[in-house]
Amino acid sequence: SITVAPGAKLTLNDTKTLSAASLTIQSSASGTGTFVDKNPNGGLTVSGTGTTNVEQYLSGDGRQWWYLASPVSGAKTDVFAPLTAELPSVPNKIGDYNETTTSYSSPLASGVDLAVGKGYVVKLSSSSGGTYTFTGGSLNTGNVTLAPTRTGITAGARGFNLVGNPYPSYLNWEMAYNAAINMRPTIWYRTKVGTIMDFQTYNAALNASVPTTVSGYIPPMQAFWVKVDTDPVSAETISYGSLPLTNSMRAHADAEGNSSTNLLKAPAVSEKPLLRLLLSDGTITDETLIAANPGASDTYDLFDSEKMSISDTSMEIYTLAGTEKLVINGMNSLSEGKTIPLGFHPGQTGSFTIAATQLENIDTKVMLLDKQAVKEQELTAESPYSFTVTDEAATNDRFVISFVSRVPTGLENNVKAGDLMVYSNINNRIQLIYRGELTERTTVSVYNVAGQILSTQKLVKAATELSGTFNPGVYMIRVNDGNQSITKKLIIR
Repeated sequence: SITVAPGAKLTLNDTKTLSAASLTIQSSASGTGTFVDKNPNGGLTVSGTGTTNVEQYLSGDGRQWWYLASPVSGAKTDVFAPLTAELPSVPNKIGDYNETTTSYSSPLASGVDLAVGKGYVVKLSSSSGGTYTFTGGSLNTGNVTLAPTRTGITAGARGFNLVGNPYPSYLNWEMAYNAAINMRPTIWYRTKVGTIMDFQTYNAALNASVPTTVSGYIPPMQAFWVKVDTDPVSAETISYGSLPLTNSMRAHADAEGNSSTNLLKAPAVSEKPLLRLLLSDGTITDETLIAANPGASDTYDLFDSEKMSISDTSMEIYTLAGTEKLVINGMNSLSEGKTIPLGFHPGQTGSFTIAATQLENIDTKVMLLDKQAVKEQELTAESPYSFTVTDEAATNDRFVISFVSRVPTGLENNVKAGDLMVYSNINNRIQLIYRGELTERTTVSVYNVAGQILSTQKLVKAATELSGTFNPGVYMIRVNDGNQSITKKLIIR
């Protein structure tokens, strides 16, 4: 008999086989045991009937919802029967997710088989916590190929599939993604953070995550979201992805820097340009990440990870690539002059802050432009931007992130075009921020595409909203201080 204690690690090398009468992998509040079978076809044989048992401890911290997968081939929904008769009239519930209907199932009945590699949602009737045991059949090992779907061409949530790590060990998502076909490189976890159920995200193409503690090592018995990349050829058909999993992708937790064997290991220090923004209302926080990779484009591509919204009333921050809301935005570069729209959903009225909690390998200043307040501020962890909102609705038009040279404008011989930022608000009024020196002769003028001057006014402060409203069209905005001028084009849509 073999027992793998909580937090212990058992490895079977690829040339070896192992026979046992029984196998138990234990789990407790201190951790979960893991077993890595390096034999490509599986080298473990358990001879006793019904004597393969894998435990999963679920903490009693008030959390009811868990996203789990079975590590054995013959487990049934009865795994999650109540541990005690504490609430016999309110049993635990288990369900799955249907990509075709983009909805969760009704609670599954007792005695239903748990499919290998499928993710399940479990709701416990009590918050007391305890240890649940997967048993029946054999330990999952060897090749497991999943076939996620993307149905139709209209549903907003099409292509999302809830799958699960089928092994009693960590699963290397980067290796799995590299072997996959028609799959996006992002995985999403639904997990409890503080008092809310939140999403955590990892992108294998960019090797970046939100939050920083998430990596490409998926814990044993963990369910997670994946997405098929492309639509089918017609509304009546299905596009399939392929996700082949093998024993070569299995691993134990990295003990160095990770004392708990039931947490994802922290990612390695990166040399990529990276900006992490943290939104806070003083109690709840939300993050978005912007990172650079030479293989990425500035439009929506595989280096981008979509923002998974928690609810219509949740507080969220995200960036935009076209109309796509992103939690991770992979850009070609984070260089001087580049601007990125920043979306914001307050979910409530009140006071908020935005801070740059991680700013690495970026040579420029990171500036946050608040169009509504007509303010601009450099973002750092030590100097977050504070603001208030009186409207709970989401906005994609209030904030802009820009990357600005650290050389003071007043010390340059010639003012650069990047020192003038122009934009329009939702009322078709033109706003600008000028980083040059203001004098008595500094003016700002608006021209149409024919070169006709439409308005001129004295520029007396760096952040200004110009008089008048403007119809949709193309305009040229020129700032002149008597010696030199800067002209920027603005398109009002």
